[in-house]
Amino acid sequence: MSHAKDVLHVLIDPLVPAEDAALIAGVPPELLPPPEGPVPDRPGWAGRPPKRRERGDSYRWLCYQDGYRAAARHRGGYRIVAAPSLTQELKPYQDSLDTLAATTVTDEMARAAVRDEVWALTQLLWSYAGLAARVTALEEQAESIDADMVSSTPSQTLDAARSAIADRIGRLERFVQNVQEAQQAERAAAEHEEQRVFLRPLLRDQAVQCGSEALDLLARASVGSLAPHLPGPSPEVGASGSPHDSLRMLRQRADDLVERVHALGAGAPSELVAAARHLNVWLKRR
Repeated sequence: MSHAKDVLHVLIDPLVPAEDAALIAGVPPELLPPPEGPVPDRPGWAGRPPKRRERGDSYRWLCYQDGYRAAARHRGGYRIVAAPSLTQELKPYQDSLDTLAATTVTDEMARAAVRDEVWALTQLLWSYAGLAARVTALEEQAESIDADMVSSTPSQTLDAARSAIADRIGRLERFVQNVQEAQQAERAAAEHEEQRVFLRPLLRDQAVQCGSEALDLLARASVGSLAPHLPGPSPEVGASGSPHDSLRMLRQRADDLVERVHALGAGAPSELVAAARHLNVWLKRR
């Protein structure tokens, strides 16, 4: 265990709103308001207020004034503690907690649950680090005096506690992963529905247009050749009548359909109105 000077760290209660918590976390711990006593509107580290307009506030105050004021509003909602020096064995746990704390979760209840658990696990991890350091120092002293003075029970219990912390971190990671997968599935479903709603009228209009063009193509194909010396239509085509008869019947059916759509008035479906409009254009060209 390193005996380097401890680094101050801010533990923010999960009940503090996320926006204010982010502001507080952005302020160096030594610049936050004291835990007790009066809180000045402008702390000493901010420097004197500018007397002249061309002289602005200090850079430090411009950077941290919002976080300082948020901390003043939520005194008691955070604690400034000395973060212990973590061993290489514990650093992966702290990295996992830092990653979980920065994870984006849109669901409000899930986000609050993650913040609560990260806050609790951070305190547990630091408590374990501090107690493990004490036990290690105690065992080192006992070895030089009497090894039987210190039982192995504290080390075994600490190992079990570390395993429990690691298990809770793993369960929290799986919970966050499940929430993010659910969020992704929900976004994909919403995008699919949005695309479906957007494409439906376009596809319907295209289908109506293709139907009109197919009808026009059928009519032009049924007229037959304009060259008199070419052979007539095949028996299959001529079986239902001459080309002129087919075209006349087609015109009658198209004209009848247009009249029926017009008879529906304002209650006519939009696709039928579009089809009737195309048929009307075709009839006028014929």
